[in-house]
Amino acid sequence: MLAAGASPRPTLTCSCVSRAGGLAPAVNPQFENLQMALRICRFCYIIALVIIMENYLPKRKHPRLKDYDYSTAGAYFITICTHNRQCLLSRIVGRGLAPAETQYTTYGQIAKEQLYLLEKRYPSLKIDQYVIMPNHLHAILFIEEMAGANLRPRITDIVCAYKSLTTRACKKVQPIDKLFQTSFYEHVIRGREDYEEIAEYIVNNPKQWELDKLYVEA
Repeated sequence: MLAAGASPRPTLTCSCVSRAGGLAPAVNPQFENLQMALRICRFCYIIALVIIMENYLPKRKHPRLKDYDYSTAGAYFITICTHNRQCLLSRIVGRGLAPAETQYTTYGQIAKEQLYLLEKRYPSLKIDQYVIMPNHLHAILFIEEMAGANLRPRITDIVCAYKSLTTRACKKVQPIDKLFQTSFYEHVIRGREDYEEIAEYIVNNPKQWELDKLYVEA
């Protein structure tokens, strides 16, 4: 029973466990069950952590690796959400018997175009797998070694430039006060297994939209 004035703790359910017929754990804001979530589905833990930090912690901090250079050549997974998680970028069509796919809004089409334009802005950057969901986007970015004096960009620089340029382009087409939330999530991809798990999640995201931790009804 909750004490007077206390707020109920949010419950996060791992859809991977539900599909496997197991018992899905509840992850509370004190992170009591994070180890259990990790054992069940490491990627669901990543998304759960985003939810907890976005909705519960009074001052959200990026779960970055201490002293890690985020301009280091390698692969990175990023998640960017729309402001207040509004469904502004796409809608999911074709679920059921037909293959699920994303149908971009005007903003979503601009978001896709600006994603690829980042490669021209940053020569050492390559866009790999990505998906533009109704209220967020996931992408795998590769930062490559570059010969000469060109400096590799930091992930923060890339994301900030992307959000700024995309919002500016969208405002030219249709006025909007704020398109993206201020912060974002990044994860350093550790090896082939980590990459394949995240890439598979991105590919399957549209057909699993209603199970997504970021799902809201449009």
